[in-house]
Amino acid sequence: MDLGSGLIILSAAVLLYLFLYSEVRSFSKAQIFVFSNAAWLLFIPGSFVYYAFRNMRGDYPPFADSIGMPLIETTIAVLIGLIPLNLFLFLTSLKSKFPTSIFINRARYNYKGILWELFWGLFLLLNMVFLTEFTIDGDHCSILISLFFTLILLQLRAGQINADVPDTGAAI
Repeated sequence: MDLGSGLIILSAAVLLYLFLYSEVRSFSKAQIFVFSNAAWLLFIPGSFVYYAFRNMRGDYPPFADSIGMPLIETTIAVLIGLIPLNLFLFLTSLKSKFPTSIFINRARYNYKGILWELFWGLFLLLNMVFLTEFTIDGDHCSILISLFFTLILLQLRAGQINADVPDTGAAI
């Protein structure tokens, strides 16, 4: 049931995004900071929904203490995680060009572009591992947040690679 509902949420979110946005342009730097912090803070109410649903479904034994401990741990982790998130966003968007097209023209690849691809590929791979875990576990709110951070990582990647090259408007 968890995997099925997770796949439904994942598929519906991707389909809705593809219907809503015909041109894929990145946000501005300010929008990236504001939206990323807002999405990160959505992990807190998302964990309340997740644990309440699991508790209501009977996943925890009746003699268990409560769901309060994981909720407090998640809240503290999210609040502490704001510091590295903002530091990461600040450092990676420092010399970036925003807004820009998310799709990269192959002519823009040089040795520096390839190194940036490897750097961003590592973070995208890590995000995909989390997205897969959230989907398998049926954590609906975290699936949407992880998809949003995939978009943010792709935007930061494009901003770094396109920083040195003037925008011609051509996507691919």
